[in-house]
Amino acid sequence: MQLDFAEVLLEVLDRRASDLHITAGTPPMLRVRGRLAPLEGFPVLTPTDTREIVYSILSDGQRQRFENNWQLDFAYQIPGKARFRVNAYFQRTAIGAAFRLIPAVITPIDELGLPPFDIIVARQGLERQQAWLFDGDAAAVLGPLAAAYPAPAGAPASGRIAP
Repeated sequence: MQLDFAEVLLEVLDRRASDLHITAGTPPMLRVRGRLAPLEGFPVLTPTDTREIVYSILSDGQRQRFENNWQLDFAYQIPGKARFRVNAYFQRTAIGAAFRLIPAVITPIDELGLPPFDIIVARQGLERQQAWLFDGDAAAVLGPLAAAYPAPAGAPASGRIAP
């Protein structure tokens, strides 16, 4: 294989992608703003390529679990650059993997380019916090188990969007 996998992962950062997909029969694919696109200038991956990529980043224990369960979730990082949540899996006769970039810095809500809204934060216990975003017609519920808790007073019942 003539693919520098570290270079591929750095392309995720450079192109502000959220995901990298490694699948036999296609070049590496990036998800940018919800759309998948091939990574230009990189070769179509063979089953041997995808196997080498995935196995090169697994520990011996992870390899054993991967081969026993036919899939594995784990974290991978490029020190000082980026962290990824990874799902490796057997697909047909090859190995595939999806790498989700874990941002080093969380973008503040006011920098996301959202339309104007009101925020109500509901605290339930020490570890649960939800944010309810209202724009007058709809509400977005953010946070752990958001769908399991009722909306605060004043929330439009029909516009609730759960994760």
